[in-house]
Amino acid sequence: MSTRYFTCNCHLTIDKKCNHDNDPFNARRMRTDWTTEEFFGLSKAEVERINASNARYNELTESIETMNFEIAMRQIDAGLWEKPKKKSKKITRRKVDTKSLFEDCPEEVMADLEEEFDFE
Repeated sequence: MSTRYFTCNCHLTIDKKCNHDNDPFNARRMRTDWTTEEFFGLSKAEVERINASNARYNELTESIETMNFEIAMRQIDAGLWEKPKKKSKKITRRKVDTKSLFEDCPEEVMADLEEEFDFE
């Protein structure tokens, strides 16, 4: 399997959560092209070790993906495999007592709010 088809760049954005973290068929890959300019203070040998470590990680990830594909294919052949269900995001809305939001409001402002918005 070639990593160019399955590589995500989620790890390049700190604030973004990687959607590939729990995907057994499309796991996240690590960059193997870091340079000394991107790592201030690290020597070339240290950066090369980081790239080598990331390359080993990518190889392990690919072997795990291959294993997951083989397991899924065996389960499909045996009629036991069920497609993973997507988790539905359930939005729960709680009712807020609008008047309690304005408890610290002065009486004259509260009277105007009650008149305008029909607070009870």
